Amino acid sequence: MRHRLDPPRTDGGADAEDRADRLCCTRTEPWRARSPTADVEVTVVGNTVLLRPLTRRASAWIAKNVQQNPERCCGALVMSLEYLEDVVTAMRNDGMTVV
Repeated sequence: MRHRLDPPRTDGGADAEDRADRLCCTRTEPWRARSPTADVEVTVVGNTVLLRPLTRRASAWIAKNVQQNPERCCGALVMSLEYLEDVVTAMRNDGMTVV
């Protein structure tokens, strides 16, 4: 992974770690603008879901309501698609906006 202080690449390519970071950290739906009032952003990639907390309140909710040491990627909670409906319903019942 490249860091801010790394010199620019001259080979024009990206190593495997950079490609993995881009897969995990880039949005799969770039045309959808983030809602300024949303608490959580959901991205579905196949059978995997990324729940990205956008507010402190959402981060606290995840810490309180999700198992200890959940899988994370670039700050997003990684979970199976089968749990999405239950988690989103619970978040909305607690007053959060999920997009």
